[in-house]
Amino acid sequence: MKFLIPTLSIFFLAILGSGCNNEPVNTFQNNDPALVGKWVRKNRYHLHLYENGIGSKEKGVEVTEDITKFKKERLNWVTFNNNFVLINSDEKTMGFSYQVKGDTFFMRQPEDGIEYFVRVKEEKTPE
Repeated sequence: MKFLIPTLSIFFLAILGSGCNNEPVNTFQNNDPALVGKWVRKNRYHLHLYENGIGSKEKGVEVTEDITKFKKERLNWVTFNNNFVLINSDEKTMGFSYQVKGDTFFMRQPEDGIEYFVRVKEEKTPE
């Protein structure tokens, strides 16, 4: 019995150690990939959300990481647990609960009704 406990301890550590590696595990994801793309509401409000957490609220404006160039149009966004947070360039923060169903993006602020945006598939070019 005296010999059995240290042997089982070593065996247990060997099994435990065989499942470990040094590669980082990244299971946390800030931004919902279903939201990446162009969205429009009532043909008046536009959102263009990029996978890196920046976006534009102006139709046809492609923003970049350069925050000095796009002060008015740029926004930052993040999602977590069906919560969607928009941070405008004027640092005004708005939070919504959200859901994406097909090509429709539903969002709701606690004091407001449900609003929805529709995904823009192809933009028509003027002839």
